[in-house]
Formats: sequence, C-alpha cells, structure tokens
Amino acid sequence: MEIIDSEPDLKNRIYNLKNAGKVIGFVPTMGNLHEGHISLIEIALNKADIVVCSIYVNPTQFNDKNDFELYPKSLSKDLKLLKKSGCNIVFTPVNNTIYPYGVRHIEYDIGNLGSVMEGKYRKGHFNGVIQVVKRLFDIVKPDVAVFGKKDFQQLAVIRWLVGHFNLDVKIIGAPIIRDPDGVAMSSRNSRLSKSEREIAKNLSKSLIYIRDNYKKIHILKLKINAYEQLNKVKNLELEYLEVADMSTLQLVSEIDFERPTGVFVAAKIGQIRLIDNVGLF
Repeated sequence: MEIIDSEPDLKNRIYNLKNAGKVIGFVPTMGNLHEGHISLIEIALNKADIVVCSIYVNPTQFNDKNDFELYPKSLSKDLKLLKKSGCNIVFTPVNNTIYPYGVRHIEYDIGNLGSVMEGKYRKGHFNGVIQVVKRLFDIVKPDVAVFGKKDFQQLAVIRWLVGHFNLDVKIIGAPIIRDPDGVAMSSRNSRLSKSEREIAKNLSKSLIYIRDNYKKIHILKLKINAYEQLNKVKNLELEYLEVADMSTLQLVSEIDFERPTGVFVAAKIGQIRLIDNVGLF
C-alpha cells in the first residue's frame, strides 16, 4: 500500500496507472475509519483495479467550528485498517494541498437538496462537500467512486456534482453498515460515552418502527408517534424526522408506492450529532 501526500506525485501515479489500462476506484473519507468505510473499499475493489482512499478532514463542510475541532483523528489505526482491506493508495493531503490559494467558501445552487433536512440544518455544509469532492476528483480522476448511503443526502449532492460538472465518474451508493445494537456506523460514534451510546439506539429504533408499520398506520401518525418517543429521551435533541422521496429528497406526507421512499433522522446526543435513514421499500 502506497501513502502519498503530494498532489503532483499522486497525479503522476494515476497517470501511469491509467496509461497501463487500470480502472481507478476512489473512496474519500475524513478518517477515523470503521468497518463501514472498509465496506466501501471492498465495493471499490470489486469495481476497479486500483483503489485510492483519501483521508482529509475538510474545514469548509463544517458549519460548527467546535465539531470541526473535535472531529476524531486516528491516522495510524486508519492506515492499518486500509492496508488490511487491500486498499492500494492512501492520499493524505493537508489544507495547503487541497486549497493552495487558501480556504474559500463557494456557494452552489443545488435546489431542493440545499433547503431540506441536512441542507436546512447545516447551512453551507453541502457547498463545502461539493468544493472538496470536486477538488479530490480533479486530483484522483477516478473512474468509480463509492459513498455510503448513511449520508444519503450527501450521496444525492455528489450525483448532482457529477451531472453539473459533466464528470466522467460512476457514483456507487453503498449500504449502511450497522453495529449489532442497530446503531449506524459513524466516525462520530467513537465520541459517544456508554450512556450516550444507549441513547443513540433510539434513532434506529424510530426508523425501524416506521418501516415496520407504514403499511397499516398512516405515515403522519407514525411520524407523530416517533417524534413523541424521541422527544421523551433525556439528553437527545431531535433536529428532524422526515419522510422523503429517495430519488428527489422531496418531503412527502403521503406514501406513493410507485416511488422509493425513506425516513431520515438527525439528532444531537450531548455534543455529538448523528444522522440515520432507512428505506421503506
């Protein structure tokens, strides 16, 4: 496994690999890796000859300075996991590499994606995601890139990015990986205390409750019930619980059984913000 921190070195390596006919897969991450990330690497390895994983905590996608400063970092552990996974190249840039002209905030018009759920509660977040992923795509020039469906709205934004800039890269959405207690794997989970971990279980429970009952109870009633239960949980601050079309992310109040529909939730547990989702069908 190669570890590269220089943009010119990585570009040269990719150029030579592509000239040799190799298909390049890419998994961008912010580090503090877990089995969910490794599942993305495994998918990329099945779709490409060479897999590049980037580790970079991007400052422009944090709307909360405290969240950025406290974001967990574990590079040595990450590298061991990636080597074991079969990843070929790890790109570990610093700010000056990604933003050689300084960190700037760029605004993009992503329509409805920027005004609901994560777009509503994390102002500027997706502008930062687009900015850094576009930059990474320009450096890595992947043929295939894999993103987890836990960040489902982010996945939709990445698809928007590819269409908007007419990029020649195939985007693959990977299934959510959950721990045995049902909590969706997340880098932020490592910051949860034992008691906060118990609280976190309520998020997936609320989603499963709606998924298991939407055929017999009206979706609005299910939302009200789930809201009430989550609001009773001490030290859990619910931001949103929404039902949306999984193709457009348009919020819905009625189930259209001919459209893929999902339930999305976000909440703060202490100082840690978690998101989760589940498809109804």
